[in-house]
Amino acid sequence: MPIRRHQKKLIGIVIPIMILGLYCTLYAEDTASPEKKAYVNDNGKTIASGTNGTKVDSATQEAEYIEKLNRRRKVVLSAQRSESRLADSVVQVEVIDKEQIREKGARTVTEALNNETGFFIQRGLFGDNVQLQGLDSQYLLIMKDGERLNGRINGQYDTSRLRVDNVEQIEIVRGSSSAIYGSDAIAGVVNIITVRPKKPLIDAKLQGGNLGAADLSGSAVIPLGDFLVRGSGAYRTQQPYRYDKNSIATLARGVNEYGVDSGVDWAFAPSWRFAVQGDYSRRRMWGIDTPVSGGIFDRTNLTETAQGSFRLHTHHSQSAAKANESVSVARDDNKLANELSSHKGKADFKLNGSYTLFRDQLLYDQRGDTALDNYEDTRENTYVLHAQTALPVFSLGRMTLGSEGIFEDLKSPRIGVDKKNRHRVAGYAQFDSKIFDALIISPGIRYDKDSQFGDYVSPRFGAKWGTENFILRASAGMGYRSPSFRELYLYFDNPSAGYTVHGNTSLKPENSQSVNVGVEWYATRRISIDSNAYYNNLTNLIQTATAGTIGTVTQYAYKNVAHAFTTGTDNRLTVYLMRYLRATFGYSYTFAWDNSIHRELEGRARHRGNLGLLFRYHGLTLRTMLALVDRRPYYMDEEGKPPTQTPIYSRAYATVDVNGEYTFLNGLSIFAGGENLNSAGDAAYLPLPPLRVYGGLRYTFGG
Repeated sequence: MPIRRHQKKLIGIVIPIMILGLYCTLYAEDTASPEKKAYVNDNGKTIASGTNGTKVDSATQEAEYIEKLNRRRKVVLSAQRSESRLADSVVQVEVIDKEQIREKGARTVTEALNNETGFFIQRGLFGDNVQLQGLDSQYLLIMKDGERLNGRINGQYDTSRLRVDNVEQIEIVRGSSSAIYGSDAIAGVVNIITVRPKKPLIDAKLQGGNLGAADLSGSAVIPLGDFLVRGSGAYRTQQPYRYDKNSIATLARGVNEYGVDSGVDWAFAPSWRFAVQGDYSRRRMWGIDTPVSGGIFDRTNLTETAQGSFRLHTHHSQSAAKANESVSVARDDNKLANELSSHKGKADFKLNGSYTLFRDQLLYDQRGDTALDNYEDTRENTYVLHAQTALPVFSLGRMTLGSEGIFEDLKSPRIGVDKKNRHRVAGYAQFDSKIFDALIISPGIRYDKDSQFGDYVSPRFGAKWGTENFILRASAGMGYRSPSFRELYLYFDNPSAGYTVHGNTSLKPENSQSVNVGVEWYATRRISIDSNAYYNNLTNLIQTATAGTIGTVTQYAYKNVAHAFTTGTDNRLTVYLMRYLRATFGYSYTFAWDNSIHRELEGRARHRGNLGLLFRYHGLTLRTMLALVDRRPYYMDEEGKPPTQTPIYSRAYATVDVNGEYTFLNGLSIFAGGENLNSAGDAAYLPLPPLRVYGGLRYTFGG
């Protein structure tokens, strides 16, 4: 679908001005109106009231309310693969909760991560490349409820495949986590936690927009005595787009997808639960390519994922109550510091197992000819078994012990007719100890034995020091990434573009040494600051290198040829301007350097910034986000040829997103929004979706 290059850019200016005007109006109301006022929390419940000029000081009430918002902290799973309070984590963990997901109008994990400080998302024909700490998505482990998700394409997991309809929160661990999670966790971990309410929760949404977009989803989670039953389903479609209306080629993929998910959680004993879950998703993506060599190709990519899992785990009612309460209670540092010794005599255990079938079908169909047609059917089976126990060690702290087995097999025409398989078994340990009230240390180590690559050891040490308003975290560790099946065995022939790519069974794992230092500071009751600095040194990086030519066809092969490092800092400032309005300012600096050939890693922007405003008032939520991204270096032009001298730099750009939602009946709301209002992007290096506007209805009951 062709689009116009010139949109009404004034929208991106008008919305912030409107919000600022609302702020001024409501601020005047707060200071001038003598009438009684009610102070409500995010769920609309009254927490305090008073009258201006009486003994009840409304300014004090507002400050206390802001402070409560500032100190809100969650129970997280990702720091050490077992429940712990966020303030006790020795590594940087960021939480995007379901309220923030809804405020963004996000449908997928990609949309939830978009414009988060430290993240950069590069759109592509076969998925979204999510960068963190200057590293591509093959170095980022994607998980759901603590277990890794399978189904990577070209080493990358496309997070736009993951919906957020029944998600409680998304946890982001920054920095190497191989000591707990093993391969692929060099840049960090994104862990998607599903909702587990005490009361029935039903959510349904209908959404439509331009570019032929339609989205329909529904989910229900219903407690029935000792059982918790869940189910969800979703359907989404969108047409491909192009910047040049005179071009046949589409810039990106059209999407048509649907998925279903169901599960049961059974509390069969006072301290034990057993859960089973299954899901299936099918996604068809299509577009039109016109390569430089000539011809018109219809490209279709069909992926299917089927997954089933079980989970047996302990469940202590006291800790469960804390987990639910922690969503809204204020952070109490003394209470948190003593938590490690509060479970004396209690041990936690869990046993998880899963099976995943991932099928990837790719069809290149040349119009008017069959000589260059190509069809591939790749099937990947993954079996995972994981056991873990966390137990107190007298009054010294808590020891977490675990073991994991991962068994994979792959069948694809790219690797011949034979099925390839490999397996990994691992054991890990982490000890969390409170040295004194403000200091927690956490040494950990993991041992992996890979059927292809032998033994690998990943140590890590972390420490957290905190006072009431200031927390300092530091961690250092080693990580690794095993070569994927495609890097080992791939044979990809693309004669229309004049090249082939060969796998290499002699590849070695990529290694990393990482250091992260983070600060969480509540400067005032209205201001909080989060900052993280990192350094990642990577060796044995796997890249494609020229392996000769046959006629006019260039041969490439995967090799361990690169040595690189990434360093930088991610910073976020949150300011509560008043009880209705919150502002966030983010800035990231990234320097990524390839020591092997002495140049910057391509596709990384040194500077990125964002400014967000969130307004909430009696059922009305308005949000606007301005993102700024510096230029990025590339070493291939639009025809795939290297530049003659200096690298090619993409243009710096900005995007403006707005969205709003208004709840006008119990649980029933109307919403609308726009993304990339100024239509930033270009066909060569920044295939951003153009201006997208949407609107719809949503109904939420219970929870």
